[in-house]
Amino acid sequence: EDVHAIVARVTDSAGIYTETAPVSFAVGGQREKITLAAIDDKTVWRYDRSGQDLGTAWRENNFDDSKWPQGKALIADEGTTTVEPIRTQISRFNDAGDYVRTFYFRTRFNFSGTVSAGVKLQLRHVVDDGAVVYLNGTEIQRFGIAAGVDVDFLTDAGGHENAWEGPYDIPPALLVQGENVLAVEVHQSGGSSSD
Repeated sequence: EDVHAIVARVTDSAGIYTETAPVSFAVGGQREKITLAAIDDKTVWRYDRSGQDLGTAWRENNFDDSKWPQGKALIADEGTTTVEPIRTQISRFNDAGDYVRTFYFRTRFNFSGTVSAGVKLQLRHVVDDGAVVYLNGTEIQRFGIAAGVDVDFLTDAGGHENAWEGPYDIPPALLVQGENVLAVEVHQSGGSSSD
């Protein structure tokens, strides 16, 4: 698998030859890459830092997040260097001054392609400390939280500093035509994480 180039060469009995221009072709490689949602200065994420238990309804497509604040990622409270710029600074404390153990994030994106054989859907992220990721209400990945653990707003994650992780393969059949929702609950590593 890779992109290759071929050249045809014709040589006569005297050793004189001529070559064609290179022709490129790909074997099993990527044909097209489409970014659906990104950590950048364009993609808008809505977030909740209330410190309240939002249950499970918040990750469903029809959940109304219109009253949540919004920003561009990285959305963080971090005093050290990060792998991406912090574009939206938030506090790890809610407006009442209480420490927040779980933050909730949502972004919407449109998909108008087709899911056919050979299509891959992949996820990369920057998380500090752990997260559970959902696509259209279905859990697609856990990071820093063991499989099988019942997760709520008080669940602690394994400590992990911000770093690019992935790509992780996600079942492309979870994409729907039109609007899709990527929802992420980010968990702190305990009751006193400093970022």
